[in-house]
Amino acid sequence: MKCLLKHLLPCIALLCLLAVGTAPANAARRQRKVTAETTISAISKDSISIKSGHATHTFKISSQTAIHVDGMKAEAKDLKKGMHAEVTTSQLDPNTASAIEASLAQ
Repeated sequence: MKCLLKHLLPCIALLCLLAVGTAPANAARRQRKVTAETTISAISKDSISIKSGHATHTFKISSQTAIHVDGMKAEAKDLKKGMHAEVTTSQLDPNTASAIEASLAQ
């Protein structure tokens, strides 16, 4: 019995370390960037809708959303309908934008 415990405990510890070590990688995979030919189809202080082809996606904007227009820090009020935009979704909520990169030129 002692021999079994002597070998089992290090194996359990190793498995725990491996499981913890992969958590950030899995979280990064849950983050999604919506790109391609996307334009802002609607904007408000707390949401953004982007159109990609025939599909429209709407995302919540929070106080934590990083917004940039042409590389400069901006606010939701600076975003305009028709701008090209790339939205990166939150790791915790795929319906919330963690970052929005917009530009006037397409």
